[in-house]
Amino acid sequence: MRGKGLQLDLDKKYEKKNVLMILGGIFLAVSLLFLLALFWWNQRIVPVDVGGCEADQGQLTYKITKTYGTNFIKLEGYAYVPGQSIDYADISVIAYHPGEDKYYRLPTEIVKKTKVTKKVKDGHNYDYCGFSSVVLADKIWDDTKFYIRCQNNGVDILADTGEVFDYR
Repeated sequence: MRGKGLQLDLDKKYEKKNVLMILGGIFLAVSLLFLLALFWWNQRIVPVDVGGCEADQGQLTYKITKTYGTNFIKLEGYAYVPGQSIDYADISVIAYHPGEDKYYRLPTEIVKKTKVTKKVKDGHNYDYCGFSSVVLADKIWDDTKFYIRCQNNGVDILADTGEVFDYR
């Protein structure tokens, strides 16, 4: 004996308002899940191996500023090797945890800084030398030192910025 199963009444007229409310609810739920996943992804602090990096011997030009909020820290600035156009921008803010003797990559976004290219005026393109990193303060440890890692045109440089986390 067969069950009736699900039967659809295809001739029934559906109200536009109800359909739009259902589709709107589904869209809202998916959007919220996406934003939560994006927030989680952007707050990841992952260990990184800096063994292949060369220490900055003055070949890297950089500037970094630190801004504290109510529960976050924002690090932003620029970094470039003079005389080398930035063909592929990969700049990361690195946090050094002195207690564990480990380096951690903070979520870093590349920011276009056309003013740097205009200011330097040496014929090279430094438009994508800017960076910005925002991280929750409780994810950073006391006395953490901040570094800039600049990878461009086969160069991998780690520069000590002299900045230390002092949120107290």
